Amino acid sequence: MEIPRKLFLMGKEKLKPAQKRKVEAWCQKYPSLKEFYWMKEALRSFYKLKDKKTAARRLKDFIQMALHSDDGAMMHWGRMLQRWDRYILNYFDRRTTNAYTEGIHTKIKMIKRVSFGFRNVQVYIRKVLLCLFPLATSSLYPTFCHRAFVLLTAVRLFI
Repeated sequence: MEIPRKLFLMGKEKLKPAQKRKVEAWCQKYPSLKEFYWMKEALRSFYKLKDKKTAARRLKDFIQMALHSDDGAMMHWGRMLQRWDRYILNYFDRRTTNAYTEGIHTKIKMIKRVSFGFRNVQVYIRKVLLCLFPLATSSLYPTFCHRAFVLLTAVRLFI
C-alpha cells in the first residue's frame, strides 16, 4: 500500500479527524516518517514566529535535532539547513520569500522542456506570455510584450 503523500503535505490544522487518524497510523508504522512529519509541521510554525532572534534559536534547535537523528536523510537535511540558515533567517527582516520567482522560473523551464526547443526567441516569448498571462495574448499583449522580452532575455542567460 502506498503512503498518501497528500495527507502529509497538508497542514495539520487542515486535516479532518479521519485524516489525522490515518497520518497517526502511518507515523506509528514508520517512525522516520513521523520524524519528518513533525519537522515539517515545526518548520511551518517557525515561519509564524514574530522576531528574528527567536527564529534563530528555534532554527538552531531544528538543525541540532536533525543532525542528531538516526536517519541519514534527516541528517543531510540538517546540514542543508545549517548551510542556508542565514538566508532562511532573512525572511524575518521583511517577511518575504522568493517563492513567486521560483515558481515562475519552474514554469518557464517546463515550457521550454515541453516545447522541445525554439528556433526563434519571439516564439519563446509568446509561448511564455501565453502560459503566464493568458489574457496578455489578447488586448493586453502590447503592454506585457516589452516587459516579457526583458525578463526572458535575462532568464535566457541563465538557462
